Amino acid sequence: PGIAALGLGVWVMAGGVLTGFDGRHWPLRGMEALNDARGDLRLFHEQDWGGMVEAESRPARLAFLDDRFELYGKEAILRYLNALEGGPEWDAIREKEGIGLVWVRPGRGLARRLGMEEGWKVRYRDEVSVLFEREGEKLKHERGVLAAGE
Repeated sequence: PGIAALGLGVWVMAGGVLTGFDGRHWPLRGMEALNDARGDLRLFHEQDWGGMVEAESRPARLAFLDDRFELYGKEAILRYLNALEGGPEWDAIREKEGIGLVWVRPGRGLARRLGMEEGWKVRYRDEVSVLFEREGEKLKHERGVLAAGE
């Protein structure tokens, strides 16, 4: 145990990292594309990326939601899950929240839907994430919520 601890200490002192995000599961390269997108566009994203969105976005962005389900309530989570799969709740959330960016896993129903819908372009895609931006509408930031068409 002593030799292992000494070796670990030397490794850390030399700049070794004990924790971090695995790029095969976390959208690390996609974060660069998100940071290049307009900062005033409201973002809809995977719930488990919410903490990373708030911690790593430059400029700072608000998370749509995160993994603290108890803060949102059962009905809100069910609507979110339906939207994530490209169901009818997506239309309501998109309009009510003024969503201008969508950042999800490529296999999600919403990713397939937006890939076929007019008005959305792919800003970035890899095996972990796809980032869509809404086109053709003037979006502006108002009181912390985006309003479409103003």
